[in-house]
Amino acid sequence: MAAQESFARLPRRVWLAVAGTLLAALVAFLGGLDVYLFEDGSPLAHAAYAAAPFLDLSFSLIYLTALAIGVAAVVLLARLALAASGSAHPGAGDLVALPLVVFGAPLAFWGIALRQPGAFLALLVSLAGGVALMLLATRIATARIARLGVAHAAADVLGACAGLVTLLLVQGGLVLAHLLVLRAAGPGLYATTLLGGSGISELAVAIGLLAVLACFAGLQVIHGSLHKAPLA
Repeated sequence: MAAQESFARLPRRVWLAVAGTLLAALVAFLGGLDVYLFEDGSPLAHAAYAAAPFLDLSFSLIYLTALAIGVAAVVLLARLALAASGSAHPGAGDLVALPLVVFGAPLAFWGIALRQPGAFLALLVSLAGGVALMLLATRIATARIARLGVAHAAADVLGACAGLVTLLLVQGGLVLAHLLVLRAAGPGLYATTLLGGSGISELAVAIGLLAVLACFAGLQVIHGSLHKAPLA
């Protein structure tokens, strides 16, 4: 009963923002893994990358952004748990990002870490940069929402949603650019992303779904920011 009461402290629009943001994060994360599974080690990928070096860069950035989105989702859940439990410092949930990057990166790039330490360091710095961008956007959004009169607990959660949406927009732009260049420079590899004989790329479907969910989450964040959201 006490747990139910603590979670009921947050307004409904905050929960809607969290739900939309996490659904969009799941789509973006799976989309990033899709790109990785389609292209990692594929002979078709090597040919496409040789024709358009941008694809090699966008491939790495899509995977890194997907990992950063995973970190951002955990940060959002940590802030949500602290806010719903009545903690005076929901923003302390941001601290979970550090161990996730420090210990998660070697697990994600262990093969590169063993063979190419320099490349691993570059990937680690890039991942840290993506997470830093998310945390900066989160802090800025949280401060601005709180100044509008929204209760601090709700502002902390909505701010985390805004930080995650920032990464979602970056991920969507990267996948879209990657897909457009891939279709022109690597038609053989592009064909591996098609859904059966429909001629529709599953990456394009993921981008569309991600755009809808990200817009929904963003609108919920704006809606929650424009209305005072006191705790019950």
